[in-house]
Amino acid sequence: LERLLALILDGLGTVVGYASAAIYVAQDDALVALAYRGPTPRERVVGGRIPRSAAGEPWERALAGEPLIVGDLRAEPGRDWPGIGIDGEAEGSP
Repeated sequence: LERLLALILDGLGTVVGYASAAIYVAQDDALVALAYRGPTPRERVVGGRIPRSAAGEPWERALAGEPLIVGDLRAEPGRDWPGIGIDGEAEGSP
């Protein structure tokens, strides 16, 4: 699975340029980062858990099957993105 997710992120990078990208999955009561590409060390992001109770509107949309694409976290001042630090790193990462 890890290799497939890496291929997906690599392919995404050829279609849409990004500074960082992550793939999350809903597991029990949390969203868990399964794959990541970006400047933060991978081991600090992958495995990071966001409690579903703290997910908020953007994640609720994603959990409902709607796509969630964040153009630039810094370009949306005042927007609350629970689980994502201002540097784009998943909060609560190991």
